[in-house]
Amino acid sequence: MGSPAAGEIPRYGSTPRVIQFLEPAARAGAITLGGTYAVGFVIVNLHHAMLGIPDLSLLRARVVGAGFLFLVMTILPVIGTARAYGLLGLGDGWVAFRTRPEDKRIKFIAALGLYLLCYGFAISTIALFDFEKQNGWAQSTMIPVVIVHIIAMYIAYRHPWKFAGLVTLATIALGWSAWVGWGRVFFARSIWFYVCALGMIWFRGYAREPEKLKKVQLETFVGIPIALLAFFSTVIYGNARPQFGGGAPMQVLVHLSPDLAKVFGTETLPAWLIEQTDDAVYILRARASTDAILVPRSQIRAVEFNYTPPKPTAK
Repeated sequence: MGSPAAGEIPRYGSTPRVIQFLEPAARAGAITLGGTYAVGFVIVNLHHAMLGIPDLSLLRARVVGAGFLFLVMTILPVIGTARAYGLLGLGDGWVAFRTRPEDKRIKFIAALGLYLLCYGFAISTIALFDFEKQNGWAQSTMIPVVIVHIIAMYIAYRHPWKFAGLVTLATIALGWSAWVGWGRVFFARSIWFYVCALGMIWFRGYAREPEKLKKVQLETFVGIPIALLAFFSTVIYGNARPQFGGGAPMQVLVHLSPDLAKVFGTETLPAWLIEQTDDAVYILRARASTDAILVPRSQIRAVEFNYTPPKPTAK
C-alpha cells in the first residue's frame, strides 16, 4: 500500500455512521431553529402592530418563545392527524383501519370528525392560556359526543350516511361545547388545531401525487399563511401566558413619578403590562384594550408584578 501524498489527509474506510447521522440532523436543526425564529418575529410584530407598538427589535427572547409556541401548537394536530390516518410511518390509524383505499367519501367525512381530536388537544394545552369563565353543564356534553364518535367509527363502512350524520351532529355539539363551556379562546384554539389537521390531510394528497402540485397556482394561496399568522398572533399568541412564550398582558401596579402622576391623576396605576424595552414599558389600561400606552422608565418609580386588585368591600 502506497503512502498518501504530501498534504493529503489519509482516509481509512467509509464515513462513520455517527457523522452520517449528525450532518443532516444538524442541518435540519438549523433550518428548524431559523424558521421558528422567523415565524416568531412575524407573530410578535403582528401582535404589537395591532396594539400600536412600533418596536421592531430583532433580538428579543419573546420572539424565540413565540416561535416555539407556534411550533408546539402546529406539531400537535399534525402528529395526531398522521396517527389517525396512518401517515408519516406512525402505523395504521383508525381511519385507515376502518376504511378501504377506495372509500374516499368515508375518509372525507372522517376528516370532519377530527374536530374531536382537536378538542382534546385544546384541553391538553389549557394550562398555557389565561382561564376564562367556564360553564360546567356545557362542558359535560363532551361525554355523550365521545360516545357518538365511537359508535360512528364502527358503523362507518356499513352505514356511511348514518356515519356522516352522526359525525356532523357530534362536531356541531362539540363546537357549541367549546364556545359556551370553555370560552372564546378555547374555541379559537380548537379551530386552530382543526385547520392544521385539515392542512395535514391536504398535504398528504399532494405528497402522494406530486404531479397535482404542478397544476396548482401557488400564488393564489399566498394570503392563506398570512391570514393564519394574523389569526395565531391575535387569538392564540395574544392569550398565551408569557411564561410559556405567549403575549398575554400581565396585571401590574405601576408606581409613577410625581410629574406623570399629574397626567394620570394617581401615583399608583393598575395596568396590564404588554411589553418592556430598555427605555420604556407598554401598558394597557384595560385587559381588552387594543391601545397600548408608552410609559418612559425615567417616569416610573417601581412596578409591582403579580398584582391582584383589591375586591370591593360590601357596604
